Amino acid sequence: MENFGIDIGDHKTVLTGSSRNGRILIDELNKRTIPTWFQLSHPQRKFGNNVGGFKRQDMAERYRHFTGDQKLLTMYFCYLHRLILQNMDRQPVGFKPNVTIGTRCTSLKGIGDVMMCARAADLNVVGVYDDLTCAAAHLSLKVKAHERFIMIDLGHAHSAIGCFTFVDGKVKARCIEQIEVGGGSFDERLLYHILEQCDLEKEEVGQERRDENGMYCGIAVNRTDYKPHKYKETYKYLVLRDTVILKLKKYKMILSNTPVLEDVLEVGDDLYEIRIDQNDYQDMIKEYIERIGTFIQERVEEYVKDRNYFCDYESAVVEVVGGNSNNSFVREMLDQLPVKVRRSCDSHESVGFGAAVAGALPFYTTTMRVMDALVGDIRLNGEVIFKNGDFMEKTVEVNREGDEIFWCMDRDDADEHEDDEDKVLRVRASAGSTFTFTHLDDMLLDEAMNTPFTAVFTRNKQLQIKGHNFEADCSHLLKLEEEFRQREIEIEQIGNLTNEYQLYLEKLQEIMNKPIYYTLFTEDELSDVCNLSIEFMYLPVCDTLKDEKKKVGEYNDRIDKFVTRMKELMDCKKKAVHERIEASLKNLKEVKICTPAVYKLQSRLNGDKDLLSKCTFDGNVDILNLEKLDEDIVRMELEIEKEVKEREREKAEREERERIAKEKLREAKEESGESAKNDKERSNESAESGNSGTDENKNEDKELKSDVEPLNRGEKTRTNERAAG
Repeated sequence: MENFGIDIGDHKTVLTGSSRNGRILIDELNKRTIPTWFQLSHPQRKFGNNVGGFKRQDMAERYRHFTGDQKLLTMYFCYLHRLILQNMDRQPVGFKPNVTIGTRCTSLKGIGDVMMCARAADLNVVGVYDDLTCAAAHLSLKVKAHERFIMIDLGHAHSAIGCFTFVDGKVKARCIEQIEVGGGSFDERLLYHILEQCDLEKEEVGQERRDENGMYCGIAVNRTDYKPHKYKETYKYLVLRDTVILKLKKYKMILSNTPVLEDVLEVGDDLYEIRIDQNDYQDMIKEYIERIGTFIQERVEEYVKDRNYFCDYESAVVEVVGGNSNNSFVREMLDQLPVKVRRSCDSHESVGFGAAVAGALPFYTTTMRVMDALVGDIRLNGEVIFKNGDFMEKTVEVNREGDEIFWCMDRDDADEHEDDEDKVLRVRASAGSTFTFTHLDDMLLDEAMNTPFTAVFTRNKQLQIKGHNFEADCSHLLKLEEEFRQREIEIEQIGNLTNEYQLYLEKLQEIMNKPIYYTLFTEDELSDVCNLSIEFMYLPVCDTLKDEKKKVGEYNDRIDKFVTRMKELMDCKKKAVHERIEASLKNLKEVKICTPAVYKLQSRLNGDKDLLSKCTFDGNVDILNLEKLDEDIVRMELEIEKEVKEREREKAEREERERIAKEKLREAKEESGESAKNDKERSNESAESGNSGTDENKNEDKELKSDVEPLNRGEKTRTNERAAG
C-alpha cells in the first residue's frame, strides 16, 4: 500500500508518494508544488472583468494564515485529500489514504491540532515527523548515508538545525532547534519597502495586535517581528499587495544578481514605478541573515564539541535544505561557517520525500526505522518524565507503592550516555489525585488517573495514556469545512456567471450587427448596448450568488427590448422556412422513382428541420436564410427531375432492347424448327437408296469369287508337278 508524504510549508506544500521509487503528486494546475498561502479547496481563479483582473470579493480565507487556524487547516487537508485521489489510478469510494505529515510544530498541542484536522479530512495519519527529520531520512535512505551528520533547514518561516545519526538502518534525531526567522522575513521587509513607494493610506500601528511572544501577523509570512505601519484595506492596497506577493520570488532573484531592480505595477489605469538598489535590499535583510548565521554557528559548535558527535570541523558532515538556502546572500553566510556546507538534496522536495519514506518503512521492513525526537520536556506534576531529545515510542510506567506514586523510564538501548540517576525519577503525590502533563508551557492533560498506567510518546509525536482515548471530537471542523467549501463554490459560480454574462453582452453586439438583424436597430441602439457592456465590466461583483443573479436580471431587463425584436423576427423567419421545408417534403412523396438526389434532398430537409427546431436568435442563424434554402431546394429538385428523366429513358431503352431480343429469339426458334424437319426428310430418302445398292453388290461378289477359285487350283497343280520332276 502506498504511503503519501505531506510537507506543509508556510510558503509551499509538497505531496509525495512512496510508489515508483518516489513520486511527486501534481495539483489541478499540473504544478509540482502547491502555494500554501494561496490555496484552499480550489486553485485560485480570477474573474477578470476589470483591467487589473482582481476581484475584491475573493474569499478572505484564500489567503494566509490558515496554518494556525484549525477550521481553515481542515479545509486545506480536504483539498489535499482530493488531490491524492486525483493522482491515483483508481479512486475507491471511502478510501482513506495513509499519510505521513512533516511539520515544523514543536508543541505537542500544535501537533495534536494538525493530526485532528487531518483525521477530520479522512486522512489516515501514519506518523508525524519534524521537517528536519524528514530531510535527514531522505538524505540517509535515498541520497547518501552518513553515520553522523548535521541538517540545516532554511525555510520560509523558520530556520532549524539538528544533529542525526544513521546506524543499523535507523535514522535517529539527537537534537532539533529552530528560530522564527526565514525567507518570509526577507519578503516582509521587501514588501513594505515596495508599498512605501506607492503612497498608500496608512493606519495607526497601535491598532495592530501582537501575540504572547510580541510577534505581529505578517503579510508575506505568518508571524513577524517587523511591522512599521498598517495600511487601510483600500482597493489599491489589496491589488498592490497581491500583485507584489506573486512577484517577490522574482524580485529577490533579480536583486541577488543585478545592482538595480526596476518594475511598473498596474492598478486599473494607474501605473506605479518602483526602484530598489541591491545595497538597500542587502541592508534590509542584513539583520535577519546575521541572526540566522549566529544561530547556526553556535549550534554547530555545540554539536561538534558534544561527546556524542565525535567529529571536528573538517570532518563534520553538514547538509542544507530549504528554499531560503538559494538566496545568494544566505549562501555567502553559509560559506563563512567553520564547516563545509553541502547541498546533496533538493531544497524544496526533500522533506516531502523523507516523510513518504519514513511512513512507508513500517509496512515493508522491520529493520529500517526513522526515529524522531521530542523537542522540549514533558512534565508530570512539575517533574520531567520525557526529556528533550527522547525518541518516539518511548514508554514510562507509572506505579503506586502505598501512598507514593513513581515512574520508571524505559530508555532506548542506543542511548548509552544517560546518567544512572536520570533513569529513575520519582514524584510524591496522593494516590488517585489529578495528574497534569505539560509541554513547553502547554497543558496536555489534567485528569484524575487510576494508577498504575503507562504513558507513551507515540510515533505521531503525541502523549498517549494506554487504555485512555483523548481524541477530541472534530465534527465541528467538518461542518465549518462544508460551510467554507460551499462558500468557495459560490464564489466560483459568481465568477463564472459574471464572465459568461460579460461575454454574452459582447456577443449580443455582434449578433445585432449581423445582416439578418441589422435593419432592426438604429445606430443609437447599437451604441446603447455597447455602453451597457462597458458599464457591466467595471461594476464590482456581488457578495452572494443571489445578489449577482439579481444584478444580471436587471441588465437582462434593459436589453430585453432588443432581444424581443430579434426573437420575433426569428420566429417569423422560422415559420417561413418550416413551411418551405414541409412543402418540399410533400413534393418528394409524389416522386415515384427514388434516385440519389431524392435521398440527398430528403436528408438535407430533415437535417434543416432538426436544426430549425434548435435554432435560437443568438446561435447559428444561417438556416433562416430562406432565399438560399429556396435556391438549394430548386437546384436539387431540378437534379431530381433530370435523374428521373434519365431513369425513364434508360428504362425505355432497356425495354426496347428486351423486345428486340425476344423477336430475334422467336425467329431463331422458327428457323431452327424448319431446318430440323428438312433434315429428317433427307435422311429418310438416303436410307431407302442405301438398302437397294447393298443387294447388287452382294451378287457381284459371289460371281467374282466363283471365277477366281479354278485359277487358284490350276496354279497349285503346276507347282507340285515341278517339284516332283
